[in-house]
Amino acid sequence: MTVFAPLQAANEDQNILKTQSWGGTEESERINFIPRVENNFFIKQWNRRKYLMRVHWLVAHPNSGNFNYATLKQHNLASVRLRAGALLEYSRTKKGCPQIFFGEQINWEGTDVLVIGKVGADNRSGRFEKWLQAVKMARSLGVRTVLDYTDDHLSVPTAMSEFYREAINLVDAFVASSDYLRNDLSQRVKNKISIIEDAVEYGLVPPKPKLVGECPALLWFGHSTNIPSLLDGLSRIKSKKSYSINIITNEFGLNMLSQSSLNWADFNKVKFFVWSVDTVFKVARTSDFVIIPSDKAGNSKRGVSKNRLVTSFCLGLPTFADYFQSYSEFSEYFQDFELLSKENPLTFCERGRVMVLQAQRVVCPSFSMVKIGENWADALGASTSL
Repeated sequence: MTVFAPLQAANEDQNILKTQSWGGTEESERINFIPRVENNFFIKQWNRRKYLMRVHWLVAHPNSGNFNYATLKQHNLASVRLRAGALLEYSRTKKGCPQIFFGEQINWEGTDVLVIGKVGADNRSGRFEKWLQAVKMARSLGVRTVLDYTDDHLSVPTAMSEFYREAINLVDAFVASSDYLRNDLSQRVKNKISIIEDAVEYGLVPPKPKLVGECPALLWFGHSTNIPSLLDGLSRIKSKKSYSINIITNEFGLNMLSQSSLNWADFNKVKFFVWSVDTVFKVARTSDFVIIPSDKAGNSKRGVSKNRLVTSFCLGLPTFADYFQSYSEFSEYFQDFELLSKENPLTFCERGRVMVLQAQRVVCPSFSMVKIGENWADALGASTSL
């Protein structure tokens, strides 16, 4: 049975994000901080730069002049929530240091660093040219420019390739989200390239002691660009009637799935959900395992970050994943996707639980919002001395 089920928030889950890595209040707050740094003569110069600098982060958003904490947390681009949002979260723990501003409207006075976030595929408003002009303006004013590079737009043709081909020749430094992307960039530019992973926006959820129901429920969550990988993976599952499927993606992804040739009736039950931060958490509670298949015929996700894998660990769900270069260092904490049809779910539930507990202890702390935000503060502070 196939069920399209937009998830409604339950009353008991209204405060869910308050227990997660974001912290803070749910009320709207203007992102406009006054720096307060303790007078410590022995603070190193780079550390002083890290706290005192003023950062503007270019973010694509319809209301780019009116960002607040709540809207940033729910932004549909993971690169905004898990990268720009991480720096913001770190700043909040340091009483607003460094100062951070977001959007496409830039107040250049006092700005030390301009971060070029993900530009987005929609260029109908002329965003590509506007952002490139902003980079050129920053250079003319002596503002350091840092490009955040999170997808392979240079080797694989995308709607954003034209923008990135020009942008890489204009900026002072780069931040990449994976080794693959850094290695690819290093063959094109001579500038400094740092690696900063995506943060995870959920706290640690204890793994379940047993299956939620009689039929194991597989969870897949991801952007619509990953739908070909999902369909390829689902087609490779042999005992389809043995599993229920929960799928979370955006509206465009749901349309793609409804038009696919996959026979959804082959599975025990299939439910589709519109993506939101809350929805992923809620549906994970009714799921037993996460699946992260890759599209064997495609190359567009070669530079994928570790985010979905680490998010699965944080949600307490044993995971079946295909091989990605960025996943290799965590291979002891998840199962190969090809073994999904061979594993006894009851057996793997217990073994997977042990894997998840180990990952939560060893891996997850390095991906918290505050820790990743501190990595950003360090990298941007260092960029001002280039």
